[in-house]
Amino acid sequence: MDADTLPMTVRSWREEDLVYTNDPATDLAAVQGYWQIADYRWRGVLSVPVLRGGQIWAVLAFTTQRIGGFDDKSITLCRRVADLMGQSLDRLDTSRNLEKLRHEEARLARRDALTALPNRLALEEYLPKAQERATERGMSMAIGLMDLDGFKAVNDTYGHAAGDKVLAELSRRLWEALRETGYVARLGGDEFVVVLENLDAATANEQAAAALDSLASVVAEPFVLDDGKTAKVGLTMGVALFPQDGDRAEALLRRADNAMYRAKQNPNKREANWHFAAGLDEALDLEDDAAADLFPIAPYGTKAADLLGRAARAAARIADSVRMAAIPAIWKKSGGAPVLANLTQEQHERLNDREAKHLEFLVAPTTGRKDVLAAARTLGTMYTLFGVDPVVFVAEQSGYLRLLLAEMEAGGVSGDDRYLVQQIVEARYRDDRRMRRLIGTGVHKAYAASLSDEGAGGAWGQVSADALAALARLPGIQAAFLVRPNAAGELVAQSIAGPCAPALDEALLRGDARPVIARSHHGAHHGAHPGSHQGSFIGARAWRTGERQTCPSIELDDAMAPWHTLMADLRIHSAMSVPVRRQDGTTALVLTLFGACPNQFESTEMRKFAIGLQEKWERLWRDGQGMSAERSSHLRERLFSGGLHMFMQPVIDLRTGRLLKVEALARLKDADGTILPPATFLTLLGHDELDRLFQIGLEQGLAWLQSWDGRGMSTELSVNMPPSCLSNANILRMVGDMLDRYNIAPSRLTLEVLENQALDSDRQGTVLRDFRAMGVQMAIDDLGAGHSNLLRLSATPFDCIKVDRGLLRHIRDVPLQIFSVIRSLREMGHDLRSQVVMEGLEDADMIEAMRHLGCRYGQGFGIARPMPADDFLDWYRTRSDQDRKEEDGRIHSDLGALAYLWAATRGHPPAEGFHLKDGPLTRWLEGRGRDDRDAVRWYSILSAGPVTEETARDLREWLADRVTNAQGDRGGRA
Repeated sequence: MDADTLPMTVRSWREEDLVYTNDPATDLAAVQGYWQIADYRWRGVLSVPVLRGGQIWAVLAFTTQRIGGFDDKSITLCRRVADLMGQSLDRLDTSRNLEKLRHEEARLARRDALTALPNRLALEEYLPKAQERATERGMSMAIGLMDLDGFKAVNDTYGHAAGDKVLAELSRRLWEALRETGYVARLGGDEFVVVLENLDAATANEQAAAALDSLASVVAEPFVLDDGKTAKVGLTMGVALFPQDGDRAEALLRRADNAMYRAKQNPNKREANWHFAAGLDEALDLEDDAAADLFPIAPYGTKAADLLGRAARAAARIADSVRMAAIPAIWKKSGGAPVLANLTQEQHERLNDREAKHLEFLVAPTTGRKDVLAAARTLGTMYTLFGVDPVVFVAEQSGYLRLLLAEMEAGGVSGDDRYLVQQIVEARYRDDRRMRRLIGTGVHKAYAASLSDEGAGGAWGQVSADALAALARLPGIQAAFLVRPNAAGELVAQSIAGPCAPALDEALLRGDARPVIARSHHGAHHGAHPGSHQGSFIGARAWRTGERQTCPSIELDDAMAPWHTLMADLRIHSAMSVPVRRQDGTTALVLTLFGACPNQFESTEMRKFAIGLQEKWERLWRDGQGMSAERSSHLRERLFSGGLHMFMQPVIDLRTGRLLKVEALARLKDADGTILPPATFLTLLGHDELDRLFQIGLEQGLAWLQSWDGRGMSTELSVNMPPSCLSNANILRMVGDMLDRYNIAPSRLTLEVLENQALDSDRQGTVLRDFRAMGVQMAIDDLGAGHSNLLRLSATPFDCIKVDRGLLRHIRDVPLQIFSVIRSLREMGHDLRSQVVMEGLEDADMIEAMRHLGCRYGQGFGIARPMPADDFLDWYRTRSDQDRKEEDGRIHSDLGALAYLWAATRGHPPAEGFHLKDGPLTRWLEGRGRDDRDAVRWYSILSAGPVTEETARDLREWLADRVTNAQGDRGGRA
């Protein structure tokens, strides 16, 4: 092409030098589009290349309307500008390359050179974050230390190269098995650490066992070596649970290491390849081969069964006297009297029967060692909670054995046989007592550990709820309540936890015997009947006195008479109330624990626990609340005198941007105009006040809905409903009347109930179904923040499932695990025919990732922050004016790319591999390729055709590293 017809920029690029003209009318007349230069009246044009890394990267163009404008001085200046730009780009590239190098070095420093698995440094960084996630979600986590069995033989037989190949292949298998549900790291040699997250606290052992069984089968598969030969290895693993076995990562690893070591020392006693630290501690502590050698006969063998068969008649003859006389006498004489004093006659008789049957069970010919240990576990927990001194059981068993041997002698059994029976029974007693002691120690450790765990900190509402939930998980705790009086002087719960808490709360809230603060003196008080004991409820006593209170036997406490039947039905037999005092000594709240056993809070250990519990909760109150009684009273008064304002946050269709509904969120406007979040005031409210808050908030929301209808915007409304409303007999009528008053169709209202709220009572389930029959939509909010289960979700039909924002908080730490959970929740919603709304979409990258994962609806700051209701219409119109179109599936970020690839390569690949050519991921890589050599390489691979599952996995790992290391700008947006 003739140079005269080329634009100045092209000439400069081709000649790799500065070019200019001060007479464009002559020099550029042949250039296409010249008329634009004439229109702009440019009298001079100059183009100079910008070099980046020694290569032309761009051309910088200058124009002037001054005649002869490009003289030597201005030409030098333009060249200098281009040089400076090139130098700046070089410095930027150097900085980026150094940053990339630092990231790569940091990544390599955290990767094992042989297997590419995370190493010890990476594990040390991972575990605290995993513990934080588990604590936030109320879940457990398993940490397993794994050592290979038979690996040394592989090295010795086939050489170290073969051993390295086995380690590399094993690492690949482990990573494949765990990448979406856990974590695996190599410590060195043949030692690995396996981490399993998202275990339900109540069934952590069972869930971990299922996962580890699967892992053991992965390890057991033969390894094919280079010469076609195969090698096999096994594993031994010690497993510690967080938080059950400790709260510090290094301590958990030590416990797992000890469990693994002790398991290796006892290979013949293994029942599985993996061993829980707590369970192995118990089992191995019970094993004492040296002591066992002292007994002349095995206590559980065939010969033992034969000898005990000869003692069976003697055991039957003494059964009644043991139950009716010996056991009561021994308990009273040996230190059990304080416990007996707090038992009803029926409980006392059940104790005698239970102990008599257990003594007979221990000498039964058919009783095996596993049976003894299992029974001792149950009794060990129960009697530890009873506060029974172990000396009682020693005296009881010794007394029984003396009676048995005497009866055998009277029946003509030989002295040799009696001696052997004595040895057999004493060996069984030893197993029984050791297991009881171990279980008792575990119970006391669990209570002590609950005092040392201060939680993650934060707002009082969340901190107190988490701490209360932790208390409710302790052995023997049926319910935990945090209460304070309302304006009428009635004790109302601020927060509850525990298996019996929902039923107890509902009964206390709606029953005739509602606890009050003031002591009743044979006269009515707040609706109390004459002679009522409502002011004698244990929590009321703690509030009035400001001192800790215990009730060793609810059945025997006349002051608790109004609640005897209720507590008996819930199997609650004791209680302890602890006042939580402000710094000025006044009582702010009362913490009450309800126990499954009589006398549960009376032992020396429990009294020490009560002191520590009070200190801890007063510290939590001081650090988390920091609010005076006057301030608390002011906020409650302000809330119900015009201070409540409902802020609106949109829920949108992530594909189209269309508004689905608005959620009305409570805010408190203080007298000085400050807007206070709900965490500031919700914890100050009792049930009645929460019900009232819901009513006012719903009315405001429906009024705005009606107003928007008249101004051309029709949408739906979602409002959070407190659990106490579900027990309110008038709730259905109140909501129906309000919908009629504002002329709003029921289908336009969604009521949200929190996942960690109690929805298990028949009354509450009926109310939910009645709301749906009315046409009101029901949503379960914050799924994943509590302890819901599929049974509840399937039994209680919800129109909408809202996934807790906390799930996405760690999406950049463990993206593949989060993707897996989201996929499961989305599919569950589909199966239940419920909308699934992702909460916590804080930025554009998260929104994009959710879209690629197939999530349809979302809510969060990345879409819009909660806003005053009178601003919402303007937000809606502005968004509508943007003429939003349905998303075309393009990728803009590292997180979006990873989500797209993860979704596209789930499951087994087609025979020809995964087809990613010409797709959005390939186009995104092409766009990133200008500044990223790795992106260029991956673009070339994907452009070449279908990719194998292994290649897709490597690409996922590369993208996951980019997300977790946050290379470049946040999220790596293109």
